[in-house]
Amino acid sequence: MDNYYDFIIVGGGLSTIALLDSLKSNKNFRICVVESGLEYLSIPHQELNLEGDTNANYFPLASTRIRQFGGTLNHWSGVCARIPNRELSLWGDTGFTAYYSKAENLMGISSLEYKTQKIDSLGYVAEWMLANPMKPIEIGKELKQSLPNVTWYFGKTVTKIVHDNISVKGVEVSDLNGNVQSLQAAKIILAAGGIENPRLLMQSNFDNIEETPVGQFFCEHPHGELGFITPSKKGKDFIGKYFKSNAKGFSGIEVPNGDGSFSVGFFLTPHEHQMKYDKISVQFSRLKQLISTTGIDKTALLQAGEILKAPLETVKFLSERFRLRDVYTVKFMSAQSLSLGNKLSPSQRVDRLSKERINLEWSVDELDKRFITEACTNFANFIVEHGYGSVRLHDWLIGRDVEPHTFVGGFHHMCTTRKGKLNGVVNSNNETNFVRNLFVLGSSCFERPSYVNPSLTIAAMSYEFGQKIIDNTI
Repeated sequence: MDNYYDFIIVGGGLSTIALLDSLKSNKNFRICVVESGLEYLSIPHQELNLEGDTNANYFPLASTRIRQFGGTLNHWSGVCARIPNRELSLWGDTGFTAYYSKAENLMGISSLEYKTQKIDSLGYVAEWMLANPMKPIEIGKELKQSLPNVTWYFGKTVTKIVHDNISVKGVEVSDLNGNVQSLQAAKIILAAGGIENPRLLMQSNFDNIEETPVGQFFCEHPHGELGFITPSKKGKDFIGKYFKSNAKGFSGIEVPNGDGSFSVGFFLTPHEHQMKYDKISVQFSRLKQLISTTGIDKTALLQAGEILKAPLETVKFLSERFRLRDVYTVKFMSAQSLSLGNKLSPSQRVDRLSKERINLEWSVDELDKRFITEACTNFANFIVEHGYGSVRLHDWLIGRDVEPHTFVGGFHHMCTTRKGKLNGVVNSNNETNFVRNLFVLGSSCFERPSYVNPSLTIAAMSYEFGQKIIDNTI
């Protein structure tokens, strides 16, 4: 059968690229990859991401996901990290950690030693790596060209999983012109992200799906700014030791709660005045170079230069003032507790393919707000009490209430098809608990959220899953 496969993989992003990389030595499997977008960004396909009703606390969903080959790798900054062992101790299944090195190789980054270094009573050293965001996409393109056993469909959206409520049979796919096609497979793997994975499950009419928390426990990474630090001489040494930055990555400080189940990561950036001055200085230098090297009207360009001079001098004054005092902005990124109030649900509005859009309800609950506030306060007090400098707190920390707009998400959609024996959608093999031969990959399967970016763990989970396929354990 031309349209029958061993595996149909839904989505052409990071999870799929890592999975195909793990299976590349075994070309006996007939695999079909269905990507809703094209090999380049297409606005009509991107508009399939439009949400139903998303509350005011979150970004428009269309801006948080990319329907394109490579998925959200196409707007990923490259920042990634392993989940700390303190948080992993609360996960039931951690087999994927054995594949972190393969994931790091896919990302084009050097593995760190990951030594657990405690910082007095405050917390631990936190390490983030800077990957090459394009390397996984380049590897994906190479795999697409070199694997004859893999068929790719672009511009086709899986709109329904075909099943008999016991096992899956295949999928229905549609293009934007309304053409519908059926594909059959022994096994189906959803790798379409933390929004699309549950959305597709919810619109496929499974009898027993109500018994599982599909679309519930939506988690993000609340993040924001604490304020800024003016370090003392002693504080400069402290910052130089624990807040390092180079081309390979950067470090900061992780502040966990009492049982290690919830952490907040802190890192430093140059103060905004310094960054603005650096940016304007570059532009001003380019203008002067243009004046000296081009044959166009130099008088007009010189006049433009004079106009720019005043704001440049103003920003320069502010930045030099802060440069002399080495002022740093303190930023944080936090974990989030599992909450039934944060969830996805079908909308009454439909997309261009006449399929229900998704509603998102998301907020940071009072317990999480309290811990984030306490972690920020503890960090600031630690700096002052140890003589490392002064801390200027932002108004939201000084006031009594934490306003909703204080925290924003990080485009990281987690836990909506979570793995676990209790309140789990998938089992330890990533197979759904309500129908056989249907598997789910990606951050939607995280048992609980970590405060670190999910990309590295997403790739590691795919490598583990690929090895299970090779070992014939699924």
